[in-house]
Amino acid sequence: MPLAILSLPVTGIALLCGVDLRPASLWFLPSLVLTVSLGFAVDYLFACLLIRLNNLEWVVHDMRQSLTALFTGSVIPFAALPWGLGRFLALTPLGSLAGGPLSIYAGLAEPMTVLAAQLFWNVVLWPLALWRFASMRERMVSYGG
Repeated sequence: MPLAILSLPVTGIALLCGVDLRPASLWFLPSLVLTVSLGFAVDYLFACLLIRLNNLEWVVHDMRQSLTALFTGSVIPFAALPWGLGRFLALTPLGSLAGGPLSIYAGLAEPMTVLAAQLFWNVVLWPLALWRFASMRERMVSYGG
């Protein structure tokens, strides 16, 4: 529904205004795939936290929403942060989620640096997420026994 109500009309208006929507580099496609993979790993880690906190859904949901909003650059853009803090946060796992493909798409970042950071965090976080989820499986409470 958001795609039909917001994204498609805004895309149409942008094209009518003469905005070029072509990406600066096609490296954003592998970056997008790595971002989706990294997002699943982060979701697994938050699921482990949810299991550990005995299904306090609202606490974990609010924690996840606030952390991802703050550290992905969606509340305060990384470019607006002082002292080079934005360049540091862009290389963190959450910074690689939203900012990675967008910075490559817009031509604001070197594609190989972003891809290397995303690949690094995928290699680090997936084994951690799978290990934590396997150890939390015994604590999981589900309906039906």
